[in-house]
Amino acid sequence: MGIVEVLVAAGLLGVVTVGVSSLVVNMQTEQKRIAIRSTISDIKNRYSALITDNKSWTTTISQNAGMNCLANNNGCPDENPHAFDLYLPGSTVPFNRTTSTPYEGFSESGTPCSGFIPTNPGARFGTGNDLCPIGYSLVWQALQANVPNTMVKITARLVYNGTAQNKFQGSVETSYTSAGTFPLYDTTAAAPIARYDIQLTRNSTAVGRQFTVAHDGTSGTDPAGNCGTGVDTPRTLNFINDPSGLANLTGGGFTFQKAGLYKCSIMSIAFSVDSFTPRLMRNGAMFASGNGFAGRWSQVSANFDTSLTILDNEVAGAPSQASFGLTQNCQTLPSQGGVVSLNPPNTAARIDSFGLGMPTNPYTTNPRYASVGCTKMDD
Repeated sequence: MGIVEVLVAAGLLGVVTVGVSSLVVNMQTEQKRIAIRSTISDIKNRYSALITDNKSWTTTISQNAGMNCLANNNGCPDENPHAFDLYLPGSTVPFNRTTSTPYEGFSESGTPCSGFIPTNPGARFGTGNDLCPIGYSLVWQALQANVPNTMVKITARLVYNGTAQNKFQGSVETSYTSAGTFPLYDTTAAAPIARYDIQLTRNSTAVGRQFTVAHDGTSGTDPAGNCGTGVDTPRTLNFINDPSGLANLTGGGFTFQKAGLYKCSIMSIAFSVDSFTPRLMRNGAMFASGNGFAGRWSQVSANFDTSLTILDNEVAGAPSQASFGLTQNCQTLPSQGGVVSLNPPNTAARIDSFGLGMPTNPYTTNPRYASVGCTKMDD
């Protein structure tokens, strides 16, 4: 083979090598583009699930001050779009913070990250962050102003905002306008909804909102309080779990903040007192009651259900405020039954040893002596 043939062969080999290298790079780029689109689809599905989940929506309303009109269920003053952050159920940390710093988003692999830039993405190839380029901008708007229980439209728009050198910026479909700006706040119905955007309507409040009030021990050894024989003894309600703002604790009992129809389940525990009767009291009179029997050395819970209606003039602070409490009446006291104290020395139990029929020996967690759980049925 002559020198010319060798040079030609080397040149052809170089061309083939460059072509193969370019093909490999292009294949890797396309594979990553497909992976990014798959990641964004997964993130979109997570947002859709959280927006439609009642527990997530309840937490979101409680954590966004601008959504108070939804929490109060009195109607919102306008139909304008308002930015908000989405929350996981029961969380105090946004699932994706875009209304205030530090802004949070997702990496190209879907990992949560800080350093996302949600505003002013620029002319498509902008001033974003390649390490945290994916996020959503969310707005809600009431479909009717000043109407209680109105439907709400939620719009979540994908923001893919990397640096000017990000090769995937232009290949991810977003809601940029032809001018290259991003409609972070969807003020017109004509604003386009892109492939990875979300737009849906839902109830302004969660259906089946609930609250629980309870008599909990404040330590592992504190007593439950006295239990009268032949007399109703109040149980002090000292705990509330109420993400929807339906009730208040007051004076050892509770009041309702929202009018409506409620279904409530009541639980109360006793120990070694024979028969016992827990009662739900309304304005000092018995409203509903249950029965249980706790024989010697036995601990039993009595459970009963009831429904009640709260009128507008019966909510907390109204002229005819309805006040509720829980009492318990025991047939005997543990000391009267000759029960020996579980706490040394082994002497006859006193009422302060078995307050309300509950032994006060140490518990690994604070005990729950009684509870009232109510669900609002007319949302």
